[in-house]
Amino acid sequence: MWFAFGLVTLLLGFTISMIARSRAGWKGDRRGGGEVPAYEFQQVFYKKRLTRVRIGMPAPKSLQFRVRKERGHDRFFKAMGISVEIQVSDPQFDDAVYLESDVEALGWMLMQNSELRAAIVNIFLQADASRFKKVLIRCSHGRVWIEVAPRDAEAVIAADSLATHLGVLAKALTTHRTMLEQQEDPFVRRAILVLSISTATAVLGIYGLIRGGTGRTDILDSWQLFVACVVPGAIGLGIFVALIVAFLGRSSRTHLVLVEAVLVGGVGFVLGLFGLAREMNVEFDPSPAQSIEISGARTEHKITRGRRGSRNHHYYLHIADWRVSRQGAPLRLELSSEQFRQLENQRNVTLHVKSGSLGFEWVESIVPRTLE
Repeated sequence: MWFAFGLVTLLLGFTISMIARSRAGWKGDRRGGGEVPAYEFQQVFYKKRLTRVRIGMPAPKSLQFRVRKERGHDRFFKAMGISVEIQVSDPQFDDAVYLESDVEALGWMLMQNSELRAAIVNIFLQADASRFKKVLIRCSHGRVWIEVAPRDAEAVIAADSLATHLGVLAKALTTHRTMLEQQEDPFVRRAILVLSISTATAVLGIYGLIRGGTGRTDILDSWQLFVACVVPGAIGLGIFVALIVAFLGRSSRTHLVLVEAVLVGGVGFVLGLFGLAREMNVEFDPSPAQSIEISGARTEHKITRGRRGSRNHHYYLHIADWRVSRQGAPLRLELSSEQFRQLENQRNVTLHVKSGSLGFEWVESIVPRTLE
């Protein structure tokens, strides 16, 4: 049952990630007018601290791209030939910003319009002057917007000036709407698919850790199973990376998807495989249980403090290891609260142990033993 639930978790994580990555909606207040173009303005606060400011205008619905500062890793992956960025034959623009798009019509529009290129560069120059921690131009779902991470409230003051530059971009996109919407960018859907797969594996891995650490006594020496999963997990990740490069092709965004997929999927492939292997070892084990009688058992109830003063309860059974290779060594098994209540103050217990479908011994149940 739990093995099937793990597969459901994988599918659910994939579906939720697909939906979340496909959305880019936000709503702001109307501002501007007159000399300054009308725009939407939104402030995002976290714990009463201003963290994001967005300034947006209408744009072609099907057009998606991002513009940001070019960084060292962008140049590295371009030099490696993994990523290919649209160039507009303007060193001031090409060297200053990084265009995340494969729409050739957008590149043609930038190449033909020096005023547009200057407006985009000026947005980043003003961001530097205002000492913003982050600045990004994004177009998606019928809107083009500037998103900045301010150090304080200076972004509110600079909003009208940023909107003036953004207006030049929004006007150019609207003017060439038909041309821009005729070219579909399939990379976006491919990237969402790839990143959703890597996210789903990470969700499955987290599920496996939770299942293994919340009141379940099952696999003995589960670290051995984890070590056994590292190599096949790494091989799976390597195959996944090769498929990503082949599937995405040479794009300006290939390296961005690749890095995120490796960071998230690297953990997910190993932990996800460990979670499934753990459940498979238990769920598909046809072997008969062996009864192990233990004397001198001791239960422990440990309380730890969590965030905001919450109390976390942990229950353990301390016994001497019965296995030949570890004869007499101290062994601690984690219990559920129900098991703890059943075994509390019991010095003699019986363990029902099975060999595991993958060869890793696990404890099916622990019951009190009454001496005759």
